Order: sequence, then structure tokens, then C-alpha cells
Amino acid sequence: MAFEEIEIKLRLAPRDAGRFRRARLLQEYKTAKAGWAHLVSTYFDTPDLALRTRKVALRIRRMGDALEQTLKAPKGLQGGLQSRTEWNAVVENEEKPDLSSIGDPKLRKWLRKRTKENGLTAVFTTDIKRTTWQILYNGTRLEVALDEGQILAGDRSRPISEVELELVEGDATDLVAFAQLLIEKYPLVLDRDSKAARGYALFADTEVSPVKAKDPDLTTDMTVWNAFSASVQSGVLQVMSNAPVVMLRDDPEGVHQARIGVRRIRAALSLFKNALDADKVAVAREDLKWLQQALGPARDFDVFLEEAVEPLIKAMPDEACLTRLKEVSETARKNGYDMAVDALSSSRYSAVLLRLEAWLLSPEHAAADVPLAQFAKRSLDKRLKAVLKSCGKHPARLPEADLHPLRIEFKKLRYAASFFQSLYGGKKKFAYIKQLAALQDCLGGLNDALVQGELMEALPLGKAADAARAKALMTGWHAARTQQGLSGLDKEWAAFKAFKPFWR
Repeated sequence: MAFEEIEIKLRLAPRDAGRFRRARLLQEYKTAKAGWAHLVSTYFDTPDLALRTRKVALRIRRMGDALEQTLKAPKGLQGGLQSRTEWNAVVENEEKPDLSSIGDPKLRKWLRKRTKENGLTAVFTTDIKRTTWQILYNGTRLEVALDEGQILAGDRSRPISEVELELVEGDATDLVAFAQLLIEKYPLVLDRDSKAARGYALFADTEVSPVKAKDPDLTTDMTVWNAFSASVQSGVLQVMSNAPVVMLRDDPEGVHQARIGVRRIRAALSLFKNALDADKVAVAREDLKWLQQALGPARDFDVFLEEAVEPLIKAMPDEACLTRLKEVSETARKNGYDMAVDALSSSRYSAVLLRLEAWLLSPEHAAADVPLAQFAKRSLDKRLKAVLKSCGKHPARLPEADLHPLRIEFKKLRYAASFFQSLYGGKKKFAYIKQLAALQDCLGGLNDALVQGELMEALPLGKAADAARAKALMTGWHAARTQQGLSGLDKEWAAFKAFKPFWR
């Protein structure tokens, strides 16, 4: 039997499980006594992990004397709200999945072909003690499950402590609303990794890695609202996918990609703002401003150390003032990561993303009558017009005060082009977007000089003479980088103007 599973996952520290089990909200809205079960699930795949590659999870679960096989295939991901198609069947053999019970003919055929070639093998097991509550909230039936246990793969193990909220019957907006109530009262953090995803990572003995943005897959028959929703969802997924990388503190790309995710959501708000409720846009902007600022110092000092301080020390190893600059910058970076980790572990972070989720589940129809292709062309024309107005014939000759706004206009056009590119055919659109990135890069040194100059003013650089020397060296470094970027700006601008806008 197949059905759609819609759920929200929330991470919970093991020490807080007892408190959650006694949650007043659960007692207030439960319709029956809490249930309890011991679940041992074995996950299967081919030796080359073909199911994992296709994001399919196949397991056999033992609960007492009963055996149930489940296959889950992705239907869609909406930020923290996860939607999958699921097939369940009673089986008799705990060690051999029954592929005949899978309802989707194409998926069943694909599985049989893959398993005929390579066979299926057990890759990992989850051993879970589950407490469940049946909830009736605002007329919607939900199931809340507290899972405590571990994932086992060979001689490796990883603890599990999480809460799952699943829609049983009713409105998904009530599912999100109840999750919002829980995170206001208890130390829960929105998560997106399934047990299967964590099991595979344990099996492969791999850590999480940074995830780059994926442009929304828009079609011309979509409404403007649906295009906005897809654009925001792509940003939310990028933030949530990179949050675990930030927690590890050892890969600068994690916080970089998380911030790009936030910027993409903010760019979507700006791009679609005239078709949206102004009050909701204002709330979302304030939420995202907080998150961007929380992630900012970690990223700023990553860039400062990697692209300025360390190259300067390599060029001038005898400058003691630079050694001091590196020491205090590393301390500031650690503090920045503390701030980022605290933010991503907070209830406010989860509340920000769930507020976006709740908004996306309540479509606004004001702009639905405007064809998406028309809206996209109008928006791209507007962004391009702003770029042309800001640039003039020779952008490299503009005063510095005008170059900062120009970089922002390049970025706005690039994001708009990325969001809408799936509406248009051909490959020239990718070259167009790549050229916009090159124009942004030309002005990157200018922006770094501005940001890093502010960073240095706040650092304890020691004696006045040492501080002055370090600032002078850094000023010279940035001047050289800025000039290098500006020297190619007119050339890159000429190359860009040679492109015909791909939406015309």
C-alpha cells in the first residue's frame, strides 16, 4: 500500500528527552494514552549503493514478532517539511526484501534490474525505543514520536535522539503550527536528515559536506506564487543542508554556503516583493537579517585569514605585527563560529524557518493571474536596466562610492537570472550567468577591503605602532587586490554587453 508521508523532524539532546516526554502540550492535545514500541530496522541496498544514489530507502522493521517492509522515495522537500511516497507491506523474511510489494511499476522494475545484477545486502540497522502521541490540533490529526536509540553499521554506532511530527489527516499548516508551539517551549532544533541518510553516512564513515545551491526547477505553467515558493525552498534547503557542516567548525565552505542560502531567500523576497504581502515580507526580512548577521563573523574571518592575513605573512614572514594579527583574528574567528553554532542550535533558528514554511503553505493569490513568463521577463528587464544605468560606458572609471552599489546590482541580476533560467532553453543562459559572476569577482576585492577594514578596527592589535603597521600593510594589500580586479572590469563588462539577454 502506498501513501504520502508528510513530516517534520526536530533534533533533541538526549538529556532533554525526559522533559519532552512530560510536555504539557502533548498532554493537552493527545487523544489517547502514549504508545511505546521497540523498533529494530535493517536497511538494504546494492553493493554500489544504487538506492542511496536515487534517494530511495528500503528497510525491514521488526516490532515484536511482526515484520514490516517499507520503501520510501522522495516526492518533494519543502525546507523543513519533508514529503515522501511510502510503500508498506507485511513480510515473513527479515533478511530478504520482497520487491513484488512495491506499488510503483517503474520503481519496481528498476529495483529488480539493479538487484538482479548486484543483489541486496544489509548496510546498517537502527535500534529505536519510540514513544508516540496521537494529537488532535485544530481539527488536524498528527502523530508525534520521540525516538531514542542508535544507528549501527559494522563496529560503528551513532546515537539517535529526535522528535518526528507526522501529518495523519488534515491540514499541513496545522502540522507546522504545532511544531512552532513545541519549539517555543522545548529545546528542539529543526533537522532534515533522515535516519537513512545518517545511517548511510555512518556506513560509509563520512562526515557531512558542504552543499551548493540548486536553482529552482520552474515551469511556465507555474503561478508567480509557486515560483516564489520554489525559490525560497531552494534557499531553505541550502541553509539546512549546510548547518551540520557549520557545527563541525572545520570547513569554511559550510558557513559560506549557509550564508549563500540565506542570501538567496532574501533575493527571492526582493525579486517577488511586489506580488507578496508586505507585512509578511517585512517579518521574513527581519528574521533573515538576524540569521545572516549570526553567520557573518565566522565567514568574514575565514575570508580575512585565508585571503589576506596568511598570504601577507607568507610574503612578509618577519613582520611581527602580522603574527599578532593572525593570532587575534583566529580568536575572533573562533568566537564567530561560537555565535554561528549557537544561532543554528537555537529555537529562534527553527522558528525562522518554520515561519517561512507556514507562509509558503498559505498561498497568496494576488499575483496568480500574471503569467510567470511575463513576470520573469519584466523582472529581468528591470534588473538589467538597473545594471546598465549604474555602469555607464566604463565602470572601472566610476568613483569608489558608486562601485559598491554596482556590485549589488550585478548580484541582484545574477540571482534573478539563476532563479528564472529554467524557464528558458539553450545553453547561452549559463554563459550569461557566469559572466555576471565574473563581474562580481572584479569588485570582490573592493568589498573585502571595506569589510576587513572594519574587522581590523575592532581587533586588539597591541601597541599603537604595531597596530598602525598592520593596518598599513593590509591597506596596501587590499589596494593591490582592488586594482587588480578593477583592471579587468571594463574587459569583463564589454564581454557581458556582447551577450544577448537570454530571456528576450
